[in-house]
Formats: sequence, structure tokens, C-alpha cells
Amino acid sequence: MHKKIYIFGGGTYLLLCVILLLIDPSMKAYNSTDLTAPFWYYITISGNFIPEVVTIVILFIAVFLMNRNSRKRYLSSALIVMLIAVTAVSTALVSNFFLKDLFHTPRPSHKIFLEDGFIPSGLDSFYLKNNTFRRNYLTEHVDPKDAKLSGYYSPDVNVWLKEVGGSFPSGHSLNSFLIGILFSYLLFYFLKSRLKYLALIPLLWALLVSLSRYFVGVHEKIDIAGGAFIGMALAFLIVKFNLIDRINDRFILKELNK
Repeated sequence: MHKKIYIFGGGTYLLLCVILLLIDPSMKAYNSTDLTAPFWYYITISGNFIPEVVTIVILFIAVFLMNRNSRKRYLSSALIVMLIAVTAVSTALVSNFFLKDLFHTPRPSHKIFLEDGFIPSGLDSFYLKNNTFRRNYLTEHVDPKDAKLSGYYSPDVNVWLKEVGGSFPSGHSLNSFLIGILFSYLLFYFLKSRLKYLALIPLLWALLVSLSRYFVGVHEKIDIAGGAFIGMALAFLIVKFNLIDRINDRFILKELNK
């Protein structure tokens, strides 16, 4: 079971890196004329906090329905999903409040605002300010309906205004790979053989969410590769130390000993 998730999870990450290497900068899909812009926008939105909470709820339901070996599956399923949720929230906090401030890497979207004159002071001084200042500054000085921004897909511009943290690492890529790989592992763990192909769906979602961060213009390639690698590494650690297996086996063994 471990070998499968290492192969498929690692393979998904390698595929991401290959695609990022092959993508030409002109392929960014945030211009108003790009037919794929709505697709990538909704994909990137699926990696936001509220959709991820929905994903966690779906994950709990899925684990509960698959975890038929234990009459205590409410508790075991909740603990498994809680482990994933706590890990995801913790890494998101570390990424947003430590790593991004540590590297102070400018986002591509902010470079566009600078080029269009919305950030006249330069990105170095802009990134010395905290997130609250940057968000308030952009809200006050950038009008999404400004003629200078008319060539961009307006929902993407709204994303640019809201996401004001540093660019490295990509938090969406980190969490999507963390959740996607662990969700895939659970499907490999619980599903019957004929349904195990469904385990590829969370990995596909993680791949698309990561790629969307480049196409909507909020991250560079290195940010995405770095974030996805951290998420993959954390997921593999949880699998390596059998944390999910131990939670599930603990309740099964208790019942068998009764």
C-alpha cells in the first residue's frame, strides 16, 4: 500500500514539474480573451479555505462509508480526517506566517500592478509591509474596472487583490498535494480492488490546483514546485509512520479482543 502511494504521489509531482518546465510564459491564462481562464479560475478557487473544508467533510463521509471493519468507525474516521485537517491547517499557518515572510518573494500579479502604476513605491518596500497593509493598499488603490486592467479576466484580478502574501511557497500547491496524496492513500487503503482507480482522482485535483496557480498569475513555477514538494513530503511522512493505519487498526483490534 505504501509503495503504491509513493509511486503515484511521486509520479504526480514529477508530472507537475515536467509540465511546469514545458509551459511557455505566454500560456498564462488570465487575459480576458483566454478561453481557458474560467476553467483555471474555478480550479484555483477549489483550493481555497472553504472548498478545502468541504473537501475535508467529503473525506470524512468517504472514510466513514469505506471503514466498514469497525463499529467505532465514527471515532476512527473522525480521528483520521482530523489528523489530515490539523496537518493541513498547521502547514498553511507556517507557510503564510513564516515562510512567505521569510522569503519575501513578489507575486507575478503584484509585478503587473507595479508595471501598471498601481504600486509606485516598488515591490521591495511594498513587501516590507505586513499583509494587512498590502491588502488595504491594493483595495484602496486598485480598481478592478480600471481601463489598465480591462485586458485581464476580472475574477482573476479579484484573486490578485485578495492574495497579498509572499509568493514562495505556494500554499495552494502545498495543501492540495498534502490532502490529495493522503486522500488517495485512504482510497487505496479502503476501496476494493476494482474501485482503486478512484484513488487517482485526488491526485489529479492536486495537479490541476497547483497548475492553476501559474495560469491565474499568482505564483511563479518555483513557488508551485516548492509548495507541492513540501506537501508531498509531509504526506509521505504520515504514510511512512503509519499514523492512519494505527488509528484504524487500534479500533479494530479493540473490538476483536472483546
